[in-house]
Amino acid sequence: MKHILIALSLLAVATFAGSPAEATLRVVKGEGWAPISGNATSVARERALAAALYDAASRLQTKVRGASQLNTQGRLTEELTATVAAQLKGYEIIKDGQMGSNWMIVVEAIGEGENEGPCDPNRRVDLDMRHISIRVAPGIQGHANAAIHEGLARGVETLASGGTYVVSDQRFLPPLRGAERNHASSLDYMTQVSGALPSVSGYSVSGTIIAEIDRGDYYIAQRTAVTISINLKLRDNFNGVTIAHIQEQQVIPGSTTVYGLPRSGFDNFPKVNTIPLFQKVQDALDSVLACKPLRAVVIAKNGGKLVLSAGLDNGVQPGDYFLVNPKGRESWQILKIEDASAGRAIARPIRPGREVPVNSLVEMLL
Repeated sequence: MKHILIALSLLAVATFAGSPAEATLRVVKGEGWAPISGNATSVARERALAAALYDAASRLQTKVRGASQLNTQGRLTEELTATVAAQLKGYEIIKDGQMGSNWMIVVEAIGEGENEGPCDPNRRVDLDMRHISIRVAPGIQGHANAAIHEGLARGVETLASGGTYVVSDQRFLPPLRGAERNHASSLDYMTQVSGALPSVSGYSVSGTIIAEIDRGDYYIAQRTAVTISINLKLRDNFNGVTIAHIQEQQVIPGSTTVYGLPRSGFDNFPKVNTIPLFQKVQDALDSVLACKPLRAVVIAKNGGKLVLSAGLDNGVQPGDYFLVNPKGRESWQILKIEDASAGRAIARPIRPGREVPVNSLVEMLL
């Protein structure tokens, strides 16, 4: 005998917070009905609104959990629990009125739920390559030393082929010192000389490459290798928070010296190729950034149109929608993309009376 228990719960409307990597934002509609008892239309309206919000949340995410138990009579019972687990960030009533003996409300809501499917492969966040220092052990000389230094430039080209981000080479800028929303890099000397500005809404990578000599004794011979380690910090430019540490290593076999015979130097090493190392870094970055929401910043206003800091290179297309980072239930705004170039997009606000100031953070909706 199967017993099905349906437990329904609706999470309260939440204030805006940074979206987790596994969550996505969507605009959904919800519809609610409630019978009118006597003249109590206000009660029916409240119930219809609650039903509409529940309906909207259930369209975002519903989790079903099951459990099987064997009772004392040896009979197997099963319990299923369906829980609405979405978070609504805001809503607007678009239809509200009496329909016969019922009150009916339709809402348009902004919601967040887990992204259980594959992430959108066309979305690419901005990634700034900041300063990466190189430390090479004194014993590594000749072409091996040169290849390690030149490998960083080749590595940046390798990273640029990543599928989840758009690389901006800013290695002449120091590591991120604070939140770019507060213009942390605006006073850097190289920033002012070059005019290159970090992406406020994107991410940045900085760190160290270390090349060391490893020696091992094997009876009558000594084997020498070079170990190249890369340690990077991945930061959120908007708030300055470190979101990941990336550590990868590559061992390059070197010379073998037989005791009693002349020792071969590091110039006899095979050619040092750091591309495999940066391919590991690329995979690590892809795994972290693949499901990050695509964000942009409002960089200018032109009449009733807004200019966003993301464009075709990021996967933005005319007809896409962005949510303005809301500060409260009634302050959220939706932007519709009308035109896009390589690194910019023109958007139009949809909700009337909701001003969007310059430097506002916006997030792409599904």
